[in-house]
Amino acid sequence: MEFPIQAETGSFNTYFCLLLANNILQEKGLENGSNTVISPFSFHLLLSLIAVGSKGRTLEQLFHCLGSKSLEDINSLASQMIDLASPFNESNGVSIGEPDLSFVNAAWVAQSLKLKPSFQEIVEGVYHAIAKEVDFANKAEQVVAEVNAWAETTTRGLIRNLLTAEALKVINEHTALILANALYFKGTWAQLFDTSKTKQRVFHLLNGEKFHVPFMTSHRFERFLYKSFNGYKILKLPYKTS
Repeated sequence: MEFPIQAETGSFNTYFCLLLANNILQEKGLENGSNTVISPFSFHLLLSLIAVGSKGRTLEQLFHCLGSKSLEDINSLASQMIDLASPFNESNGVSIGEPDLSFVNAAWVAQSLKLKPSFQEIVEGVYHAIAKEVDFANKAEQVVAEVNAWAETTTRGLIRNLLTAEALKVINEHTALILANALYFKGTWAQLFDTSKTKQRVFHLLNGEKFHVPFMTSHRFERFLYKSFNGYKILKLPYKTS
């Protein structure tokens, strides 16, 4: 995959996000008119983690992909991004106030590769991630259970089986690494919608079909930030903060 546009050093590579989103949506997002939610932000951080443990041609390609020139640049940007996306109490991992936002990473490395202290220090210190050696070859079921337990905890129980039984068929002595990211968000609108004002309105599908669905509505005097662009519209609704 080519990335002809480079991001400025020290800034988040928005082109990477757009290209990734475009490729995924083309392959998955339009199937049967389904909805798709992706986090290029998460992919960027995981690729940054891979870069920390890479060298040679692989590292050069990751620099090109991430729009960075050095590991120092990558780690500095990752630290800033994680701090912005993780307003939690580091002493107990609990989010402070509203909205509830959690952004965490984890790495399970084959014990045959041996975790270097320098790599583990960066993973834990900069990326706020757990990093540990595991036995993919002989204890695949234990690894799957551990990854699933991590996912369930970090997503407040929303994702309980990140790795299914099918994963056991591909985890073996050739497995080197499992990287995981969990982005959790729960917020409450600053101005709640009155359920009694829900109205049946016409919803237009991309294929031209029309459906009547329940729409949230508000009082006429309530104002929200709204902007119309060429081909799309944006509505900004503030969340309650505390």
